Amino acid sequence: MKKIVLIGSGNVATNIGVALKKKGYKIMQVWSYSLKNAKILANKLDCNFTSSLSKLMHADLYIISIKDDNIIQLLENIPDIPIVHTSGGIGMDVFKKKFNTYGVFYPLQKFKKNMEIKFKNIPILIEANNNSFKDELINIANQLSKQVLSINSKEREQLHIAAVFASNFSNHMFSIAYDILKKSNLDF
Repeated sequence: MKKIVLIGSGNVATNIGVALKKKGYKIMQVWSYSLKNAKILANKLDCNFTSSLSKLMHADLYIISIKDDNIIQLLENIPDIPIVHTSGGIGMDVFKKKFNTYGVFYPLQKFKKNMEIKFKNIPILIEANNNSFKDELINIANQLSKQVLSINSKEREQLHIAAVFASNFSNHMFSIAYDILKKSNLDF
């Protein structure tokens, strides 16, 4: 599974693409709704780009990293190639009707495009519809992270919800602390 197409050009796709390229994977192409965004990431990864699903290149693996709400509608136009999504809240069954080999490759982390992430410290949660594909995904994940777990969709959804709550709650508490200190003319 050395040849990969990234479907998406946002924060997750950017960070996964950069990390995979550093580990010797060949990113063949980047697809995005926005040709401009596809080109920006493709230039970073030295690969082809497109905004047309009918022009997706053949690869060993497609990685979908787009907004959860858009995943299902996009699948109608993607060929049956081994495929994963990177969502914490979407089950892998979205692939069931159309794809023979599918799964989830979910890094449990909030990403930003221009922030270099050390993947070795990020848990990567894996799920696949067969053991052979799961082993391949675990192999890829092990090259990126020290923390790779095989987990089902329900468990991943609960971890995702807990992580979002913990992150957002902490940020909200920092915001309240900032307001309290600002009212007292104290430096945050």
